[in-house]
Amino acid sequence: MTKENEIVTKESNQLFVVNDNLMSKMSQDAETYVDNTSVDDMTIPRLKLVQSATPQVKKADPSYIKGLEEGDLLDTLTNDFIKGDEGAFIVPVKRRVIFLEWGDIQAGGGLKNNFGEDPTVYNQTPKDAEGKRTREVDGQKTEIIRTHDTYAYLISKDFKEVKTIVLSLSRSQEKSMKDFNSLIRMLQDPKTGKQLPEYAGVYKITTVPVKNEKGSWFVYKFTAAGYTLAIPEIGERIYNDAKEFYKSISEGSVKVQEYDNEKSDKGEFIDELNEKGKI
Repeated sequence: MTKENEIVTKESNQLFVVNDNLMSKMSQDAETYVDNTSVDDMTIPRLKLVQSATPQVKKADPSYIKGLEEGDLLDTLTNDFIKGDEGAFIVPVKRRVIFLEWGDIQAGGGLKNNFGEDPTVYNQTPKDAEGKRTREVDGQKTEIIRTHDTYAYLISKDFKEVKTIVLSLSRSQEKSMKDFNSLIRMLQDPKTGKQLPEYAGVYKITTVPVKNEKGSWFVYKFTAAGYTLAIPEIGERIYNDAKEFYKSISEGSVKVQEYDNEKSDKGEFIDELNEKGKI
């Protein structure tokens, strides 16, 4: 994989690397001497859009990652990342809306409740003067936020690396999510007009900067790139795997990495603080 096509742009931490001949030897045993571990038995990482307040971009922070910049896409489990302007491809498998309750960042923040797909508490909590669903929990002000989760396959630009990830968008990423939903909705059989499954489409995912009079931040940009089955060499495998992945998600057996609980960077909506000029 050439440098310009690498999905991971941080320094490699691999000690033992093989050449093509040795890889070919191992490949002879592929799918033969392999256990039956499924996606149900693994933790799926989240893909995070890095903002100016993300700890991993601060050199003085213990979690600092060399080469990581604002606008990059970070795998929160492995700390691998993709340059935001270069991007990658994404095949969505299943989308859902969940409801998360976060503590006031000025009081230390933190995830207080994950209500999953149940909107009951969200709907019962009245909006404040700014249109937010806020209340008090254990004497601390909290906010319940409607968040879009997308289970997906992330594919490198050269189609040689595939990762299973969860993409979460909320607040000022809302427009990006609506644009993404619209692209998926347009995925139809041109002859019959029937809606194709989500995983039938491939999309380019990049990030772009936006700003207003109070600040600047990055948002996702999605562009339709074609059909999954047309992906060179691996398209059919991804399409078939996606069917099983969809079933696992629907049955609730898929384990997802917990949301980032950093005091200074609560999940995907740190951009809201940028927007208000608080950071």
